[in-house]
Amino acid sequence: MTCVRCSRNEDVEEHHIIERSHGGSDEPENKEYLCLACHDYEHAKRNILASLEKAKRQKQFKRVAVYEHRLKVLEELNTPGLIRERKQYQTWWVDESTHDMPQYEKVAKLEKRQLQYEMNLSIER
Repeated sequence: MTCVRCSRNEDVEEHHIIERSHGGSDEPENKEYLCLACHDYEHAKRNILASLEKAKRQKQFKRVAVYEHRLKVLEELNTPGLIRERKQYQTWWVDESTHDMPQYEKVAKLEKRQLQYEMNLSIER
């Protein structure tokens, strides 16, 4: 078996395209073969995408920016070529620029203060 993402032949396992916990089946058309590193990458990517979608639904725009940045870093660190070379997945956490996560409450207070400040400026004019 060969990894469909990086073409490695070592440590290859089945991966469900649609997770069973989300209604995916065990049918062959819902499976692909990934090496352990690509499998870890795919699940890390899914987790970031789920958090990104949740932040978008909740209109937490600063968190959206953080998750988009984390996704970009994850993808840059785990190209098929790099995984083939290293033979392992690399977490986005190794890049310190991904560590900052604004707390929603603090962000909301800052945005409220900024709005009040802008309103006061417009009243003064």
